[in-house]
Amino acid sequence: MTIAIGKFLDNQKNAIGLGALFVLLFALLAYFMVQAGPGPNGQEIQGVVARSEQMGWVKLSGRQLNCDAQAPEPYSTFCSISLRGNNLSIVAIQHSPDEPWLDDGECQAFLGDKPLNCFFGSPVIGVHGYAYIDMPDDLTARDGDLLRQRYFIENRPEPFFLGIAIVFGIGTAVFGAWNMWFLLKKRHISVRLMGMIVSCVPLFLGSVWLLIPLIFQFVD
Repeated sequence: MTIAIGKFLDNQKNAIGLGALFVLLFALLAYFMVQAGPGPNGQEIQGVVARSEQMGWVKLSGRQLNCDAQAPEPYSTFCSISLRGNNLSIVAIQHSPDEPWLDDGECQAFLGDKPLNCFFGSPVIGVHGYAYIDMPDDLTARDGDLLRQRYFIENRPEPFFLGIAIVFGIGTAVFGAWNMWFLLKKRHISVRLMGMIVSCVPLFLGSVWLLIPLIFQFVD
């Protein structure tokens, strides 16, 4: 068993192949994180936080909304999304679109024909333009659980995203160091080991730094 593991680790093709697979998996994860983040630039409703005492809080990415400019005055945008078989529609206007951090817009939401209280806020520091909507009390905790399962990534707790950064950083450092072993194969073993160790720190920090813009969409 030990010999088989040693042969596996001493094969550069394995290092390159697993490294490429690791990068592909995290590229897919990064894609899904983007899709779960705030809406595209210029969209007045960047996301939704639907909440009630029974169902709790459910965060929805603005990229899940269907939005257009066909809205009654004084509003300038209309967005909708289907929630548990009901149509949630929102009309809104941002009074200071060039200063989104002010969150001084107005919005009105409807679940079917039922009007709901709505206001703009920021779910985390640096992320603005989310419509906070007070949902009807007849939505249960089960409804909230099902919605959080459907919109999985945007409703994960902060440690989930911090864990992603740490795992990605460690994985990048390990595969980088593994390949460094082969790049220095003509050197003394002490030099090869030192090269592996020295390469780990910048690879770890650099990979985590690349993920920071994505992670900060979900954590304070």
